[in-house]
Amino acid sequence: MSTDKRSSPLSIGDKVIVTHTSNPDHSLQGVIAHLGAVAFSNEDDWVGIRLVGSSAGLGENNGSVNGKDYFLGSLCGPKDGLFVRTSEVGPSEDSIGNIFEKGLPKVGDMIAPVDPLADTQNEYERLGT
Repeated sequence: MSTDKRSSPLSIGDKVIVTHTSNPDHSLQGVIAHLGAVAFSNEDDWVGIRLVGSSAGLGENNGSVNGKDYFLGSLCGPKDGLFVRTSEVGPSEDSIGNIFEKGLPKVGDMIAPVDPLADTQNEYERLGT
């Protein structure tokens, strides 16, 4: 019987920490991109993780295994994906909750708005025209 680290059910979009049983001192940060059955195993307790932050690039795949894409709609680099059993996944200590519940940032929130005429107006004022 495996030890389950979860205190609540896992959901797609949850920020999590992955701790492999083979190396419990090394953990990875990620976001859940797949839950459940996979074609490469008869077990159905798999969690697909899109690795983020300093863990990005330390995975085993891009969310696809044997030609099947499990991370539908999730952008994932060549080594940013990882599949583990639910017993190896726990909530992230800095978790902000499910990223999809809060919504993705809007383009206007990520960059300062730009007024294309501001430079022209400033130049006219500088020249006194």
